[in-house]
Amino acid sequence: MTTDPLALRGVGVSLGGDPVLTDIDLTLAAGEFVTLLGANGSGKSTLVRAAVGLVPHTGSVRLFDRPLDDFRDWFRVGYVPQRAAAVAGVPATVREVVTSGRLSRRRFAGLPRKVDKQAVAAAIEAVGL
Repeated sequence: MTTDPLALRGVGVSLGGDPVLTDIDLTLAAGEFVTLLGANGSGKSTLVRAAVGLVPHTGSVRLFDRPLDDFRDWFRVGYVPQRAAAVAGVPATVREVVTSGRLSRRRFAGLPRKVDKQAVAAAIEAVGL
């Protein structure tokens, strides 16, 4: 049985006492790609941050059919925060950025293993970089 990677029901977020998102419903099915489009300040990043538990929210968030508070398989989720200031100060290659997605699969401070290197190469090839 395949579960939906993400299901939001009635999600709302207030920041500084001001409502930013209200009553958001979204389901991301297995294998589906979704693009969030909107003007600056429309809540795109806030929605993603709520979906991974980085901002308080109302409503229901489920990851792989588990309530967000009970979800523990974080190696299944990739999130790259939007930080323009970091771009100028931290140069990184595509391979280094993609390899960072394998960190949750390694021992603490462990170097990438052969399986990590193969997965990184496959991911880079899959998106045509």
